[in-house]
Amino acid sequence: MFATFTAWIRGTAAYLALLGGFACIFSLYRHLETQTPVRIRWGTTPEKAASPPPAAPAPAITKADAPPPPPRQEPA
Repeated sequence: MFATFTAWIRGTAAYLALLGGFACIFSLYRHLETQTPVRIRWGTTPEKAASPPPAAPAPAITKADAPPPPPRQEPA
């Protein structure tokens, strides 16, 4: 059983190394073709990457910025 587990680990490591090698070669090829640094941005397209960043969120209201509480009324 241990030999099977070891073989599975070695096979997975070999697969990941091969995948990483292809990614490295592709990245180098893309860099040489475009002469631009290659940045991997997961989930974005070149159009999205070129768009300006979204506006900053509004600042949070602190106690100093909050209006004073209404005056206290005594019960009649």
